[in-house]
Amino acid sequence: MPLTHTLVTAPGAQPKKWMLFLHGLLGRGGNWRGIATRLVEARPDWGAVLVDLRKHGGSQQGFRPPHTVAAAAEDLVTASGLVPQGAIRAVLGHSFGGKVALAYLAERAHTIETAWVIDAMPGATPEAAVSGSTRGVLAFLEGLPPSLPSREDLVARARAAGIDDAVGQWLATNLVREGEGFRLTLDLGAMRELHDDTLATDLWSIVERPPGDATVHVVVGERSPVWSPEERARLERAARNTSRLKVHTLPAGHWVHVEQPFVLVKLIEPSLSR
Repeated sequence: MPLTHTLVTAPGAQPKKWMLFLHGLLGRGGNWRGIATRLVEARPDWGAVLVDLRKHGGSQQGFRPPHTVAAAAEDLVTASGLVPQGAIRAVLGHSFGGKVALAYLAERAHTIETAWVIDAMPGATPEAAVSGSTRGVLAFLEGLPPSLPSREDLVARARAAGIDDAVGQWLATNLVREGEGFRLTLDLGAMRELHDDTLATDLWSIVERPPGDATVHVVVGERSPVWSPEERARLERAARNTSRLKVHTLPAGHWVHVEQPFVLVKLIEPSLSR
């Protein structure tokens, strides 16, 4: 499957082991370039694969519906040309990408040593508990005109809609120049499908009983709305029941990697085998 991706290595390094980095909904692989770069500089025996998941970034063509977490994981399983066969030994994902990481682990348990799930609640989310933030952003994007005069115009429109400037600037990275203006590259129908399936997918079994010999690390944002008290308690109970589940709670919201990038690097680096 034609997954656009970027390889990140330390200068002059020829790593034998690779880690997949999977972004959240509306993102792209490049969102994780800073953390990936710091990791491979600390561990030059490892390389990073920054993937644009289906219908994100450069991975737009050749992906048939349904657009689901399972389909996105299968794209990774069947993808050719990312790195040599069997060289992917770790996977990290944030939010939607965290659930894709868990689904991928279930398919590649014989080769994956460690999986990092960054503020992605593994269970299904009841409709009553769904945060309006992502749905609000999708509704905002759906209301945009076909062409915008500039990226700054999107940020201004987002601000007027009550969306934080940082999120607006991040959304503007999905614009491409077309003629005299800019066009949104995202397939918003596919985004809604992926969003809804992420909420409906239950992968607690993979977290509570990590497959193969893999260790699963779940990073929880202390201020994140993703986790209810009951789900946090379930995660802590699961960690007490198996040594192959590690829970890390950081002083951050949902965007843990933006708020605590250096702490994340220090957490992840020791988990990569030599």
